[in-house]
Amino acid sequence: MVEVVEVIYDGKDDPAYSLAIIKWENTYKLGIRWNIAYSEWDDYRKQNGQDECIGNPQSRGIPTWFVLPDDMMFSEKFSGAMQRLDELRKGK
Repeated sequence: MVEVVEVIYDGKDDPAYSLAIIKWENTYKLGIRWNIAYSEWDDYRKQNGQDECIGNPQSRGIPTWFVLPDDMMFSEKFSGAMQRLDELRKGK
């Protein structure tokens, strides 16, 4: 079972994602999710607030969280990936 401990970012704009500290398997982790799924972008009832967006990931229509790894290897790879992304955006 996952318990949301603290929402760090609840993006209401683009990009519409959320980042939270969650408790998963009795351990604190970082979780991330999209607040709206591609299939929901063109849904008139969801766009005008009549229906709630489920987002992604989800399981059987229930919003879920993607648990981010928190080991040092992931941190290093993520940092390197962000650096490379920045280089590509600058045309390098």
